[in-house]
Amino acid sequence: LLQNAQTSAEHGSIAEAWAKIKEAQTLNPDLTVPPENWISLCWCGAAWNQPQLVFGACDRAVELDRYEFRSRRNRGIVRALTGDIAGAILDFEYVVQFWTVEGRSMSPVWTADPEAWIAALKADNDPHEVFTAATLERLR
Repeated sequence: LLQNAQTSAEHGSIAEAWAKIKEAQTLNPDLTVPPENWISLCWCGAAWNQPQLVFGACDRAVELDRYEFRSRRNRGIVRALTGDIAGAILDFEYVVQFWTVEGRSMSPVWTADPEAWIAALKADNDPHEVFTAATLERLR
């Protein structure tokens, strides 16, 4: 069921993905949903512009993902699209900091977008203009 949930999310069926996760948890109350599932659900909710459906998944992903940078990027997009600009900026700043600390190779893929998003959000640009359909599609 978790694999089916992930497939649903990847195709933009976020509500269906949630239903499959809940069904799996009902069938197996001891089931621990792995961090990758929460990361994926959060990401898909952001990428398919359904951020209001994935708040819980995003927070759970950040809680469980030991590296956090992917979870923070995803949650930052969700936060921005739902009006939590300050929270989004914090998440994007974390991503940039993660990749620029000593000992890690800087990845332009992981820092360029968040740096641009931080600047745009701090300049009071509308998050829906920052995260256009084309931008979200490119990130998918």
